[in-house]
Parts: sequence; structure tokens; C-alpha cells
Amino acid sequence: QLLHSDKVVGLLDHIFHFDLDKDECVRRRSAPRGPNNLNPLSEWQCQNILWPTHERYCQECVVPLGDRVVLLPAVLGPEHVAELAAAVCEAVGLK
Repeated sequence: QLLHSDKVVGLLDHIFHFDLDKDECVRRRSAPRGPNNLNPLSEWQCQNILWPTHERYCQECVVPLGDRVVLLPAVLGPEHVAELAAAVCEAVGLK
């Protein structure tokens, strides 16, 4: 939600957006309470409130920034963390 504020966007040197599809978002947010989901929602809430809000945020706050945003796939499991970390490091000039 950082990108709601133009003031904050102006302070950022790098912006990354981890792209999560609707099915995976609903699966994660409607999963039982646990260390990876401290505030679960019902599947209905995910489908009818959370996802439309996310889509609106992307259209209003992420898309207008164009090339300033590096789009990356969402982490799908522990095996993908190192790969995504490497992509972030490369994007900011670290190797």
C-alpha cells in the first residue's frame, strides 16, 4: 500500500511488485490461521472484497508508474526465495 502516497513513491529508488494471481491469493488468504496467515478471510471475502480491492490498487497505483516498477512473480514456496532474491539484487545493481 506504499504506492497510495505520491510522497512515498517520490522517496523510493526501487519499486518491486510481486504478482500473485487470484487463485493463489484466495488460497493463501482463506487458509486456516497460522504463521503465514494471521488474519484469515473467508473465501467469499477474498473473492468479493480483497481481490477487487487488489485489482483496483494495481490499476490506480502500480500500473501508472510504468517502468519504475519491476514486476516479479510471487514466491510460491521456499524453493523460489533464492531465485527471487537474486532477481531483486540484480535489479538494484547488486550481484
